[in-house]
Amino acid sequence: MPPRRRASPLVLALAALGMALCSLPHALGAWPHFREGLVALGADPYLIGAIGSAWAFGTVMMLASGAIVGAQAWRAWRDQPLHGATLLPLGLAWAGYGLAAYALRDFNTHYLAFVACGAALLVALALPRVR
Repeated sequence: MPPRRRASPLVLALAALGMALCSLPHALGAWPHFREGLVALGADPYLIGAIGSAWAFGTVMMLASGAIVGAQAWRAWRDQPLHGATLLPLGLAWAGYGLAAYALRDFNTHYLAFVACGAALLVALALPRVR
């Protein structure tokens, strides 16, 4: 019997790690910087609170995406089938958002991390299962 393919769980594990790691600078680095800017501009405190709440939700969703993908990596490692209906929308959302933000934000390479995470999910789905 040929060896089992381990590329899919590895690609998924790296994507899960990338998603989780994206959330840290998002929450700890970027939000305080943007909040200071909004305060300096004299933005209404309710607006700052609403944006902060949405920012926190984005951070939680990045962590949740990482957890979901990590669970799929575990399934793949145990030779269980992947849930394409879960991974496909996540992959398209992360890659699509990253590409759109990259183009709309003056080709800021920061957004390529989102593209890489989404593309990794799509690649993992495309890899054939080999036993």
